[in-house]
Amino acid sequence: MVLYALGLSYRKVEMVLRALGVRSSDTSVLRDVKAAGEKARSAHKALKGKVRVKGIGLDGKGVPMAGEGSEGVIAAVNLDTGEVLLVEAIEETDEEAVKAFVLEVVEAFAPEAIVTDEAESYASAVADAAAREEEEAGRTLAHHLCAVHFRRSKGRRLRDIAEQALAHPLLAMEARALRALLRSPPWGGNSIAGIGGHLLPGRGLAYRLRRVALDMWEKGVKVSGETNNATERAIGCAFKLRVKSMRGFKKRVSRDCFLYLGSWFYAHRDGASLAALFS
Repeated sequence: MVLYALGLSYRKVEMVLRALGVRSSDTSVLRDVKAAGEKARSAHKALKGKVRVKGIGLDGKGVPMAGEGSEGVIAAVNLDTGEVLLVEAIEETDEEAVKAFVLEVVEAFAPEAIVTDEAESYASAVADAAAREEEEAGRTLAHHLCAVHFRRSKGRRLRDIAEQALAHPLLAMEARALRALLRSPPWGGNSIAGIGGHLLPGRGLAYRLRRVALDMWEKGVKVSGETNNATERAIGCAFKLRVKSMRGFKKRVSRDCFLYLGSWFYAHRDGASLAALFS
C-alpha cells in the first residue's frame, strides 16, 4: 500500500516485493489496493453524522484518465486538522453535482463556514445549502472566499492592466490604488466605487478595471481573512503528487479507491497501523 501511494505502479510494486523476497504479482497488488481503498472509503463515509466540523474547505483537482484527458475531483477538508472528509469525482463546472456534494457535506458535518475559491458553482451551492440549513435546522452557514486566492487573482488582473495602461496614466494609477486596497482589507465600498465609478462601459482597459473593482466590491464581503491553504495542501499531499507520476487511471473504480486511500494515508501521516485497512 505504501509503495503504491508513494507513486510506484502495480508492476513496480511487484518488482520491489520480489526483490525483498516476497512472492507477489501486479494483479495481487491491484486486488489489495482496491480492497484497501474500499476500506478507506468506508472509514471516511463512517465519519458522516458523527463529527461536527467548524470550518470546511472545498477545492477541486483534475485527475488524469488514460486516453481520456483529465476529470475533475472535489475534496472537502477539515480546515482545523487538514483531514480529507469526503472526496468525489465531480467537475467544478457541474452545478447540480456540486450542489449535491455541498449538501451532503453540510448534512454530514454541520459546519459553521465553508471556504472556497470564486467558482460560481460553489457560490450557488453554498447559498442553497445555507438557506436549507436556516429553514430546517435554524443554523447559520457562512460562505467565505479564500483570501489568498482572491488577492492573487485580483492582483494578477490589476498588474496586467497597469502594465498595459502606460499610455493612460489615470488608469495605471487607479489600478495601483486597487492593488494597494487588496493588501489592506476590509475594503470600503465607497473607496472602490470612487476608483472605478467614473469609468464608462466598454471593452478596453477601462472596462476591465471596472470589472475588477466591481468584483472587489461585491465579493469582498466574503473575504474574512480565512484561506483554503489546508485544503490545497491536503489535496496536494493526498493524491496530487501521486497523480503526477502516472499517465492516468485506466478505470474509474481504481481512481476512486486511490482517492480515498491517499486521503487515508494523509490523515494518518503521523503514524497508523495498516491492519486497519484489512481488518
